[in-house]
Amino acid sequence: MVKTLSTSGQAEAPNRPFCVEYYWENWRQCMAGVKREDRPHLLSSGVSQFSQSPVLNEAAMGLLRYSISSGQLSRYHLNDRCAAQIAEILCLYLERDDLTAENIVYCYGSTDALDMLFEYCRMEGIRQGAIPLASYYGYELAILGNGLHIDHYYGEGVASSSGQVREKKPKERRFLLRNVPEGISGAQNIEPPSHLSDTECDFVIVDTTCQTMDVAGARTRTELRKVANERDLINSCLLMTLSKDLGLPGLRSGIVITRDQKLLSFLKKRVEQRYVQVGPLSCYAMLFYAYCLAVESGVAKEHAGLAPLLDEMALFESGRPIFEREATEIFARQREVIRTNFVTLQDKLTDIFENLEAFRSGFTCFPNLRFLSPTPERTLAFSKHLSERSKVWVNTMHAFGGTQRAWQEIYPERIGLRINLSWENNFADYLSRLRQGLDSWSDASS
Repeated sequence: MVKTLSTSGQAEAPNRPFCVEYYWENWRQCMAGVKREDRPHLLSSGVSQFSQSPVLNEAAMGLLRYSISSGQLSRYHLNDRCAAQIAEILCLYLERDDLTAENIVYCYGSTDALDMLFEYCRMEGIRQGAIPLASYYGYELAILGNGLHIDHYYGEGVASSSGQVREKKPKERRFLLRNVPEGISGAQNIEPPSHLSDTECDFVIVDTTCQTMDVAGARTRTELRKVANERDLINSCLLMTLSKDLGLPGLRSGIVITRDQKLLSFLKKRVEQRYVQVGPLSCYAMLFYAYCLAVESGVAKEHAGLAPLLDEMALFESGRPIFEREATEIFARQREVIRTNFVTLQDKLTDIFENLEAFRSGFTCFPNLRFLSPTPERTLAFSKHLSERSKVWVNTMHAFGGTQRAWQEIYPERIGLRINLSWENNFADYLSRLRQGLDSWSDASS
């Protein structure tokens, strides 16, 4: 039986994009004056909690050493071989044969890339479009910050108009943003309704964040390859970043991959205007990440000697074969932690949560909890209650963009809770504390 959490007497909040302002401002107020050791456990953390691997740490240090010793830090322009070798790996990984260094633009992570991409949309008359719900905060910020409109949010096969819809002019163009795998809910791929599909949009952005944490076999690579190649990377692009997979969010590193010459020209000029050149450490890190994807997917075994620039960096002190074996073991261990924690979640809270079977990839899931007439204010009160009663902080759906109407139409009478599955210790205890808070909420809200 699914437990229902009731609310009453809540005024309807304005139907506006929520972004993170209301939710996170209240989080800051809630935590103000609270000692760090007394703060609630961040069960909803969006940062990988896996312990840092010595072999990956050593590789990261090697990238920095090479950037210094090669003199790259004293130059504005990077060695072009880096992008060429990334392209070679991605051709194998995505099963293409037409990607070159010219098709790759470096950026400081996906957030940086999104800002440039939606600036491009504005200049091209692409004024409105659709994004998934839940969403990373950077999606709405980049869209609204460039004066564009979100006309729809979408879930699996369902969409909600956001209240920002303007009358579409005959020559006006639309964008579609996709996240594969869906980095908050852990869904492999959220398909938008047919009227918002790739074929109905003029420009498609595919963002990917977690490619090594596929607990459902090799579906992530298959889905990503399909979605990224549907338009042949024309009037579309693929974003990649290493933040989640390698657990290095502080190393802002990413790439945009496209075959659209107009977009490429814009991005390269914009990068040069913004910061002349993305730093060499970030660029080399993306080469190393592409190689890790090749190792994890088995491509490296079929094609020995990929990315010889990595050998020049002396990253593999014990040799490539040993590194590849250790890296494969690291990613396998992380997937096993995720898989085990998800089973624990199912065992302990399956009577409360819904849609637990939807999780496929990444290290966070987004189960639904029945919650009558959820409002931003009430779900925030719910988070605060769990914090005070159980010493766990769970981010509810309104921390992930959208409008109240969109959440209600796509996930009626439910709230989604983000739960991080990468905790290597005490996860069952955290869930027990979460259950205590859920059980006491009915009394608190009556």
